[in-house]
Amino acid sequence: MDVTFIEFDKNKNITDEVLNGNAQYGLSYSSIIAEYMEGKPLVLLANFFKQSPLVLVAQPHIKTPADLKDKKIMGLSDSIHSITLLTMLKKFNIELNDIHNIPASFKIDEFINKKVDAMSVFTTNELYQLDKRGTPYTIFDPVSYGAKYYDANLFTSKKELLEHPERVKRFREASIKGWEYALAHQEEMIHIILEKYNLQHKSKDALMFEAKQIEYVMLPKVHKIGSIDVDRVQQIAESFLQADFIKTIVNNDIEALIYRLDSKKIDLNKKERAYLLAKKEITICVDPDWMPFEKIEEGKHIGVSADYMKILQSKVGIPITLVPTESWVQSLEPIKKRVCDILPLAMETPSRREYMNFTKPYLDLPLVIATTYDKLFISDTKELEGKRIGIVRGYAEKELLQDKYKNILFIDVDNVKDGLTQVTEGKLYGFIENLSVMGYQIQKHFPHELKITGRLNEKFTLCVAVRNDQPLLLKILEKALYSIDDKMKQNILNQWISIKYEKGFDYTLFWYILIPLTILGLLLFVHYTTLKQYNKRLKNEVTQNVEALRHKDKLLLQKQRMAAMGEMLSMIAHQWRQPLGAINSAIMGIEVKIASGKFDLDNKNDRENFLKFLKKKHHNINDYVQLLSNTTDDFRNFFNPNKSREFVSISTAVENALSIVQIPMQNNGIEIVKKYQANTKLNLYPNEVMQVMLNLLKNSEDNFLTKKISDPKVTIMTQEEYGTLMISICDNGKGIPKNIIDKIFDPYFSTKDEKNGTGLGLYMSKIIIEDHHKGMLNVKNTEEGVCFEIIFKVGV
Repeated sequence: MDVTFIEFDKNKNITDEVLNGNAQYGLSYSSIIAEYMEGKPLVLLANFFKQSPLVLVAQPHIKTPADLKDKKIMGLSDSIHSITLLTMLKKFNIELNDIHNIPASFKIDEFINKKVDAMSVFTTNELYQLDKRGTPYTIFDPVSYGAKYYDANLFTSKKELLEHPERVKRFREASIKGWEYALAHQEEMIHIILEKYNLQHKSKDALMFEAKQIEYVMLPKVHKIGSIDVDRVQQIAESFLQADFIKTIVNNDIEALIYRLDSKKIDLNKKERAYLLAKKEITICVDPDWMPFEKIEEGKHIGVSADYMKILQSKVGIPITLVPTESWVQSLEPIKKRVCDILPLAMETPSRREYMNFTKPYLDLPLVIATTYDKLFISDTKELEGKRIGIVRGYAEKELLQDKYKNILFIDVDNVKDGLTQVTEGKLYGFIENLSVMGYQIQKHFPHELKITGRLNEKFTLCVAVRNDQPLLLKILEKALYSIDDKMKQNILNQWISIKYEKGFDYTLFWYILIPLTILGLLLFVHYTTLKQYNKRLKNEVTQNVEALRHKDKLLLQKQRMAAMGEMLSMIAHQWRQPLGAINSAIMGIEVKIASGKFDLDNKNDRENFLKFLKKKHHNINDYVQLLSNTTDDFRNFFNPNKSREFVSISTAVENALSIVQIPMQNNGIEIVKKYQANTKLNLYPNEVMQVMLNLLKNSEDNFLTKKISDPKVTIMTQEEYGTLMISICDNGKGIPKNIIDKIFDPYFSTKDEKNGTGLGLYMSKIIIEDHHKGMLNVKNTEEGVCFEIIFKVGV
């Protein structure tokens, strides 16, 4: 690619330059999230800075952000670019009108000469200049006060993505590859900058300082370079809303902002891409109350069709926007009037073909009839002749059925619930709908009044209906639907549909069962009189032994309770090993620091650095102590059926465990590789899952140290497929011997000595995953070592 880099100009809006075509790609702040929500057609391709390097430096006598009230601050504006600083100040009840705002000059002389009390700077740049000139300062970093925002965001326009999808993919990959190379070859990069690009006349030391600061805000050992966390972007968007930086919400689907590598793009020709580019959005009308397929709830489209529309939106690259209606009949009118472009679920009929075209069917469902419980199974539709049968007004099946079944009285109803209610009230004999909708409505509203008692030969085939003056849109949606594989379709249905219905009574089978049961009953009656005599004799013998057995039961129960208590204490002791070790390590770090004598408490900088060091260690120890307390609570509730779950992303449990063991493991030369390919939120007991992660990671570490493995490595991967989420923790520690791999989950089985192992860690982990979470914990040997796999069902 022949790429021209355009230097930042404070008088130009970066996003507007990209949208106007003056540039194809841009790097900007988190403000692009707000601009997207306000309607700008942007695509977030990659994020490089996991936290903003923008901070405030203040004169040394200013100790806290609260002291900045009524002070002169340079470079702080009311624009969204300053939101990290404004959010920090708001935590100390300081608004923009509480300070004297000085326009930015992008020079530090005003601060050095004390013309301003504070100024906004970048940790990657101005801090070096201040340190070099020996200027004392106090730094206020918004990250320390919870204001965490993305920075250095690579983005493009929807137009660029639609017209050049392959170029977008390659540009993103090249940008990430460049960052990876730059961080791995910092000396080489500095040499190139000094030779060719040093317009700011920086020294080698200044560039080295900048490189280290950039590496710090990128956190490459924690996050994959270029990765984007959807939940984090959502949190940033919510903070913009709370701060009133977003005035009008046009796009609230945050996932549509983020470029998806895993979305299978459809092959569109030039004419189709041009059509979508001009179209800008696709409008849909839906049935507002037709669950589980679709519904409008609090202004949002939910159900099976909503999930399909999200996939189609990601494939066509423009928003699919809902036009709210109050009934199915109302939803048909906007299509006729060309207000709506499509109906996501519609059945093809002769009358509808006058104003709509239809894709090939993508859902095929049987039609059934529901009646009250006192009605028998309907084996033939002739039994419905002369009966009043409800059907929703405007539904396609009425048009098809009334031509075929002339003698059935089809009665229009407003919606499914209305029809079923009229059946319970006796106004209708029955009601016809497709199996999935009928089962959903009966289970939710009429579980004790109604049942499904018959099935029609006809099927309910559902397509996407497109207004017939948009033939190109029909072709595009056909391609998008065709690209959705069967597994994805099944996953969508499994998420929304679970049906039970009554079948007809088989009298032939009834007699086959009844006759043998009758004979068996006679034989049992003959034996009964004989057994009665034996029972009297046995009763006397049992009575004599009951008292002795009760005494033994009491002794046995007491022993069991003592054993359970001992096992529980062993489990707690096992789980306390990691945090206690971490606390010991932190204390030793403090002792080493003190013993080193490399600081002078009379020196201000040394004293402040030492206090920062102590504060960090104190914070770590506090976290570890909290973990000890949580562990005790977790085991107290270990077998409590009423303990509460939380919806958390699985990476949270992994990262919480790593926060305890990652540094000690890295100090032992162990490389930790993270490949998070899925971050689905699950309903978990998060502390328990974290304990499992700790067990598996510590087992790998102990194994490395015992076997003295060179270049030890642990790889943690998350991936989602076929409705399940799997976390694998694999190492290169030469694996588990074949003769014991089947025993490692047994209680008290351990390959370690008594000092280092109780044999309860993996046993307890198995209970947590399989009994408490209904998942699976498996183990297998690989060529290099061992892999533990934790599998959860998504949605359970």
